[in-house]
Order: sequence, then C-alpha cells, then structure tokens
Amino acid sequence: MKTTLTLSRLSLGALLLTSQFALAQVIEKPPRPPRPPVPAPPPATPVCPPPQVHYETDHGLYRTIGRDGRSGQSGRSGISGHTPAAQTIVATGAVVKLDLRGSDGGDATSGSDGEDALCGHFNPHYDRLNHNVQQPEGGDGGDAGRPGDGGNGGHTTIYFSNISQLKNIYIDASPGMGGMGAYAGRGGRGCGCDYYSWESNSYKTVTRVSTDGMQKVSCTEPVRTTHYCRNGDDGSDGYVRSSGSSGSIGSVTLINSAQPLPESKTTMTLDIIQAAQAPVSLVRNIFETRSGAQGLLAPGSIISNNYSAYVRTAVLPVQVVWKARTPISSFAGSKIVYNMSADGQSATISPISSWIEGRTSLVNGTQIFTVERALLEKDVARLSSLIIGNGKNAALVINDDAAVSDLIDRTEITIEAQSKGIFSYDRFKGVVPAHLVKLENNKYTISLHDLWLIKNSQKKAEGDLKKGQVLKIKVTVKRFVGNRSMSYDVNFDKYKLTDGVAVKD
Repeated sequence: MKTTLTLSRLSLGALLLTSQFALAQVIEKPPRPPRPPVPAPPPATPVCPPPQVHYETDHGLYRTIGRDGRSGQSGRSGISGHTPAAQTIVATGAVVKLDLRGSDGGDATSGSDGEDALCGHFNPHYDRLNHNVQQPEGGDGGDAGRPGDGGNGGHTTIYFSNISQLKNIYIDASPGMGGMGAYAGRGGRGCGCDYYSWESNSYKTVTRVSTDGMQKVSCTEPVRTTHYCRNGDDGSDGYVRSSGSSGSIGSVTLINSAQPLPESKTTMTLDIIQAAQAPVSLVRNIFETRSGAQGLLAPGSIISNNYSAYVRTAVLPVQVVWKARTPISSFAGSKIVYNMSADGQSATISPISSWIEGRTSLVNGTQIFTVERALLEKDVARLSSLIIGNGKNAALVINDDAAVSDLIDRTEITIEAQSKGIFSYDRFKGVVPAHLVKLENNKYTISLHDLWLIKNSQKKAEGDLKKGQVLKIKVTVKRFVGNRSMSYDVNFDKYKLTDGVAVKD
C-alpha cells in the first residue's frame, strides 16, 4: 500500500513539472535585441613639444630716420685775365709807348658749409622698432670757386732799319696776377645712434614632431630678432683752391727789315701729276732766340729779356721727277705732302694712298725727288686666293691681281689651317717658311701637303687632304716696300677638296 502511494506521488510530481514546462513555453517573452557596439575612443589631439626660442639677426635694409643735411653751394669762379692783342709797329725814331699789360684774374669765392643732419631720436623699447636704423648724414661742404689766371703780357713785332731806333720804344707787357683762392665749405655733422642694438619679439610657425612622437604638427614659437643702428657720417669738406697762376710776361720779335716778310709756306699738299709738272716753292722765315731785349728798348720797359730775331727767309723749290715703271697717269688724284725742314735746307715728301720709293737730289737750288718705284695702295691689296687639287697635289694659290709682285720687296704669308669633320683639328698656325712659297707669274703657290708635314704625320696629311675632305684656312698676307708694310686678310670659308678647284662647303 505504501509503495503504491509513493509511485503515485512521483507520477503526480512529474506531471506537475511537465505541465509547468509546457506552460512556460506557451507564455515565454520575445528575445531582447542585441546591444549596439561600444564606439572606439576619439584619437588623442597632437600636442606640440615645449616651444624653443629662435634668435635671429636682422639682415634687412637700414631705414633712415630724420633727414640728411643739404650740401653747401660751390663758390663762384673768377674770370681769367685778358691778354692784349699782338702789335706790329715800324720803328721810325719817334717815341712810342705801348701798354700791353695782361689783366689780373678774378678772385674766387668760398664754398658754403654743409648742413647738419636732422637727427631722428628713438627708444626701441617704447617705439617697438622691428627694423634696422640708419642715422642721417651731414651735408658735404661746397667747393671753393676756381680763381682766374692772370692774362699774358702782349707780344710786339717791331720792324726797324737802325737798331738805335728801338731806344724810343717803351713797352709795358707785364703779366696779370692770378686771382685769389678761396676756402672750402665744411661738411655738416652726422647723427649718432641712441641705441646701437636691441631685440624685438615676434612669433613664427614651425613644423615639429608631436609629444607622442606619432605625427608632425604646426607649432607657434617665439622669435627674438636683433636689430642694429648705424651712425650717420659727417659730410666731406669741399675742395680748397689756391691762387690762380700769373700770366707770362710779354715778348718782342725784332725784324731788321723795312719790308714785310713773305708768308711762310712750310707745308704743301699737291696732286702727284701737278707736282711733276713744275717746281713749287716752300718758304720759311728763319728766326733765332737771343737775349738782351730790355737793353735794346727804352729804359724801364717791362718785357721778356729773351726775344726772337729775324735771320733770313729760306726759299726751297721742290719738284717730282717720274721715273717709275707705272705710268704717272695711273696716279691721277693721288696726293703727296711736302714738309720743309726747320732750317729751310731740305724737304720731305709723304705720299697719300700710294707707296713711293726714290732718291732725293739738289739741282741748281731745286730739290728733286726722283720716283723710281710707285704703287697704288689699292693695287698692293688686290689679292685673291683659291685651293686646288687634293692629296700631295693640294695647294693654296694667292693671285696678285694687280701684277705688282716684282715691285714688292718681301711678302710674308701667315696661315691658320683646320681640318673639318665631326670635330675640327688645328693643323698649322704661323708664318709659312719662305722655302715653301713659290712665286711665279704673280702667283704665290704653297703646297698644303708640305705645310701639313711641318707639324703633322704623313698619315694625317693623307687623311686630311684626300678628295672630299673639308678644310678651313685663314690667310694673312703682309707686303713690304722699302720701310713701309701693310697686312691684308684673305678669309676662306669651309671648302671641300676636289680634283680641280675646291668648292665651298
């Protein structure tokens, strides 16, 4: 009986549990939604490291404060003294007084002082100056004026027949005195600095690494800049002028003749043809310097003791005699210049635009200049050139187109030669040896092969001078006739060698 009861209780308990579970399933609530994810914390703001102070120097311009002093005015210059006009008189024994004094030069005036600078005062701590400062400069002093020089005493030419006649001639040819000099203006005073250096504060943005060392960050840091002040210079003093120069005392020329002297013709320019047609006369009045003028004139005369005394008049006829091979008619329009010597005994001949050689002789008082060789300058320069052949036959030919080579004393030929390819190579530079230059029928011929061998190997000569090779040659010809010479350039472009005449490349 007890067993049955126990099982019944167990069955009842199991039934009860089953019912409760089934009921729980029937009345169970819906599931909760999932929780949202927790957001990540924001990144940390980068932090600048401790600031550094930057010390800098101001290398900028200096700004002037205040005003520079004005420069002084230059003094006025004096006027130079007057020199009287030269006088010519004839001594007759009558009393003559001549006032030929040179006047004095004018005085100069002094320059004015330069103005002091107008100073600019500042206190950088209160004025917060952030730039360099230049104090103003004093003005320059004005230059003294230039004094005038004294005038010269006048010159007198006196014709006389009796030297005693000079005793009645009184001449005052005193020189003028130079003007007085003057003082220069003094330079104005410049300004000094109140402060010679100071600092200003500012800031600037720099790139640094943040305190966490993870990234770069822009940081503002202080800047201390040192500025400077320069003193203003004093102005320069002007130039001082000493007194002007005194003039020269006047002088006399004494001519012991009652007739006026002929006009001097010591230089004359003529056409060559005209010079050969008839003689022309060169004239020179010969004088010599002597002393004792003061004893010859009236007592008390103020004159240079040295005087010029007429000695004689030299007259020299000159003529050209043409003996040159070239006809004189070829020289129509060409000029020559006669120049008489100081003693009047001879003359020289100087051709213009022509070369003349000859000899001088004196025949019956006439100087004869015999022309034995004559060339027109333009004929000396009439040269042309070409390159012919190749290899061992390559040659430079210079033609004398005027055919005057036999009238030339000597010809010097200078060559600069290059071979042309991808690169240029210098092969010869200098004067061609005389034995390599052959003159025949007014043609100068130079073997390029022999010229090459002077400074280059046989192999280079063969390579440079073969057919089709390009050369560049510059030729200068210098021709000599007597003591005259002249150089002429014959410039080549680049030429390509052929069997005949080289062609322009």
